[in-house]
Amino acid sequence: MDARRPLQRRAFLLALAALTLTLGLPFRRVSGREQIIGSLHQFMDAEVAGARSVGQSYLSEPGRQQLALQTLNEFRRLGLYRPADIARHIQARRHLDFENAAIYVQDGWVFADIEARICAIIALA
Repeated sequence: MDARRPLQRRAFLLALAALTLTLGLPFRRVSGREQIIGSLHQFMDAEVAGARSVGQSYLSEPGRQQLALQTLNEFRRLGLYRPADIARHIQARRHLDFENAAIYVQDGWVFADIEARICAIIALA
């Protein structure tokens, strides 16, 4: 048995552990909730700052944070993780919200309730 072999193996394992910690952190597994929030940011693209403002206003009313979190959980339950899937769902819900007068008004702007909830999720993130 070669006396240098255990030391080489130990050095290799330490180097591998360091590499894993250094490079592995950005590749950690993303939770479903984080994935949805990331997709919402992509969906909103350049409008994230405006969405955050609308969301903060929406959240200032009692019970609204709970509604936003319910929407986030609903997306997860329905498997809506990709921006395109989320966009289709929001479009369908938007029509229903307007038909049912489920709206949120801020500074004269009228939002479907689902749009306001999306803004609230972005504000909470």
